Amino acid sequence: MKTNNQVINLLSFSITNRGTKQAAMPRPKIVGDPRGIIKFVADRKTDQILDAALMHVDSQEVINLVAVAMRAGISSSTLRDSIFTHPSSTEALNDVLGSFE
Repeated sequence: MKTNNQVINLLSFSITNRGTKQAAMPRPKIVGDPRGIIKFVADRKTDQILDAALMHVDSQEVINLVAVAMRAGISSSTLRDSIFTHPSSTEALNDVLGSFE
């Protein structure tokens, strides 16, 4: 059985991943549920989003945006630089993707 690192090397991805806690975002504070995380994995060379995990208030809606971005080949930088409504859980994408190296 291969480890995750071996699988990543076989696929020749140079990846980066970043996550954030949802407590700092405005929307979760407003609805009174600051629990949760958002995590992304992206290819360093192509800037493409390879994976995302969202577990927070409104994640059932935000994940749809992320899925469309992934299917359309939208880079993590493009998603990071997008302007989202305030207050919304989608705003967290700016912070999480902005932390990529």
